Amino acid sequence: MIKSLQKRLTLRVLVLTVLTFAIVLTTHAIYSQRDAEGLTLSAQGQQWFEPQVLLPDVPALFDIGVADINQDGDLDVYTSNHSEKQFLLFGQEGRAFDERPISALALNQDPDFPGLEPAAKPTIDAPGVYIYWDQRRIVMECRELASLLGPRADDESFVSGIIEVSSPMNIIDSSGFDIDIKEEELASGAVVSTTTFTIESENARAVFGSYNQSLPISFELETELSLDQIYVGVDKVNPESRDFTMYLRDRHGMAWANYDGEGFLDVFIVRGGLRARMDTLPERYTDELLVSSGDSLYTNIVDDAEIEKKACPALQTAWVDFNADGLLDIYTVCFAPPTATRSYANQLYQQQPDGHFKDVASDVGLDIADGGSFVWLDANRDGAIDLMWVDEEAFWLYVNQDGEFEPQRIDDNSGTVVETFSDSSKFAIADYDNDGDLDVFFASPGGNALLSNNEGRYVKLDLESLQLPTKSYTANWVDYDNDGLVDLHVAPGGLYRQTVETAFEPIQLLRDESPLLQKAFATWFDANSDGLLDLLWASSYQLSKPQALYRRINQKILGGEAENEGSIVTLYSREEKASAETGNHWLQLDLEGASKNKQAIGALVELVTAEGTQLQSVGQFEGAQFSQGHYRLYFGLGQQQSIDFIRVYWPDGQSQEVRNISADQQLVISQASEI
Repeated sequence: MIKSLQKRLTLRVLVLTVLTFAIVLTTHAIYSQRDAEGLTLSAQGQQWFEPQVLLPDVPALFDIGVADINQDGDLDVYTSNHSEKQFLLFGQEGRAFDERPISALALNQDPDFPGLEPAAKPTIDAPGVYIYWDQRRIVMECRELASLLGPRADDESFVSGIIEVSSPMNIIDSSGFDIDIKEEELASGAVVSTTTFTIESENARAVFGSYNQSLPISFELETELSLDQIYVGVDKVNPESRDFTMYLRDRHGMAWANYDGEGFLDVFIVRGGLRARMDTLPERYTDELLVSSGDSLYTNIVDDAEIEKKACPALQTAWVDFNADGLLDIYTVCFAPPTATRSYANQLYQQQPDGHFKDVASDVGLDIADGGSFVWLDANRDGAIDLMWVDEEAFWLYVNQDGEFEPQRIDDNSGTVVETFSDSSKFAIADYDNDGDLDVFFASPGGNALLSNNEGRYVKLDLESLQLPTKSYTANWVDYDNDGLVDLHVAPGGLYRQTVETAFEPIQLLRDESPLLQKAFATWFDANSDGLLDLLWASSYQLSKPQALYRRINQKILGGEAENEGSIVTLYSREEKASAETGNHWLQLDLEGASKNKQAIGALVELVTAEGTQLQSVGQFEGAQFSQGHYRLYFGLGQQQSIDFIRVYWPDGQSQEVRNISADQQLVISQASEI
């Protein structure tokens, strides 16, 4: 009887084990194909686009965009990833991209420790102490210390030391360590943790958890090990001292521009505000102003520039010459999460003639503290740059009146702006109706809006009557077929083609049909200089039920490690055969300003052919949500093979005309110079 019962129990355990592995294998097969379908590539009976995966798994993607970082004429791809590994793809001839480690340009989050970002675990192939990030955990791992230091008596340690961080710390795992953690609560409410440890085994490992990854973490090591036997980060960098600090910065928006007129594009990078706790912590925190020198390496001069953080939980940032003095200024949105106990005003740092910056947001009326998104544009064609702003309640136009801004309420906002990092909202600007002023489309998963400009006065139009989508993750105006009429691309709905002026039709091209899409980024640019616009697409997806089941089984039953759900970055390139059948012509334009506003940010361009006039604004093809760097303009000319003239309205108030221009070329117009 007992033997029979044991056999039945053994059989049941065996069956359950087999079923478990069958479920794991099946769900893993589904899990590994989470975006096999991609976007729809065909419309009107032909294939228009060819997909090319550039980055299959991008961790913690905050933003993605394009910029001509190395100033060679080919647009490059950059990402912003909080405290995770960033990617930089330099454009090459054709549609090739060369991935460059950010350490090659000294763009690391921690200049002392390139490779500190938790992209992978270091290869442990030599005796010594290894300190690195594994996802959101701090790991100290020791190998064969006795071979370096000799054996130790029972009361002796190989290494001892102190770890200090302004956050609660906890021990996740420990073997061969003796650890004691003490916490001190400051008057501000912040908690400082001091972890004292000794390493008693030659092969030891400890894993610590911290409240936030993007805090400076200081180490004081007492050991006879030489510095070249201590390895920090995945690149295994040796510290310069046994006392050192690791520092990830939680990078958010990135604004690229050649603000000093030299070398590669410079970049201003804003960081998060530690969940609005930054002003309670004892350390001093800053954003970054990384300036390229002649050898292409970057140096952070934010302190010399006198740009203060002031605890701003920053999201979006952009360069602008708001007072038309030829010097670029910087505007930043400060976002207070729901847990914040106070609001944070947006910042406008005006560049002074000596290169220093001063926050003048309160002086000019742009110290907005409601949380939202913005775009700069000359709304009323008076030559002064204005600010379009949206918060949870309404759309606003801040009209530039001699350097001071007057708020004008436009209409209610039925959508949402950023409440959490997983939310999406974005402005897209274009003169889609060809009436000589810039219109605005606002994309939000809570509700889209189209704001039509009538001589500087905006009116919200009914989207359904125009056959345009009412909810989207992102949006861009683009003349994808170069017919001279601006189309609208949204996620997930794909392209909405403008058939006659102000009439649209959904053509189901570049549509994401996955019900699991949860975030998308889109940028249109010409990846291989053939005149045909390509789509840079980054997307992330929720887990389906089988995928979620696999993850639970893998972690809970089989003891697998937690997996980050990364984003997929794909280039959808135009098929030349399908495009050639249209016979449409094109012109691409880069402007070069005479002042330190080299990218001519804020300039307007009118292009005139026998078919009429098109208006574009430098920066209107920006696809990034929180960042800036795409300044090239793209004109579709339809059947026109030549351009009567181009008129440029420079940001400093000057205008310039260039006449008799051939189509189908990339053109550079320099201010006050011959072509």
